[in-house]
Amino acid sequence: MNLNELKQYRFICCRIAQLEATLSDNTVVDSVQGSQKEYPFVKHSVKISGVSPEHTNDASELRDLRYKKSEIEHYVNGISDPQTREIFRLRFIKGLTWVQVAVRIGGNTEDSCRKRVMRYFRNS
Repeated sequence: MNLNELKQYRFICCRIAQLEATLSDNTVVDSVQGSQKEYPFVKHSVKISGVSPEHTNDASELRDLRYKKSEIEHYVNGISDPQTREIFRLRFIKGLTWVQVAVRIGGNTEDSCRKRVMRYFRNS
């Protein structure tokens, strides 16, 4: 994980929301008839759904973005130092400015928070 990937988190969340809205509007739903595998062979309806062929790229992009989002969250949650983890969470997950991060952490300046992040990347 690098700094540029972490900075993409907020964009990834927005893009996921856009794709989910697009795909929910373009979902194809139908039903088919089926029967039980064993006797008595009772007939029943089965509902099927999917995306139209022109939106399959959106569905694969959504899957990839969800994976990337969870990868970033897992990385941040895996930071062992609680204060550093909170700085990462506030800055990259919540999207706060460095000043807001410093205020939330307390007893730090924006520069000290920023330097802590840079030191973490140098040492990892």
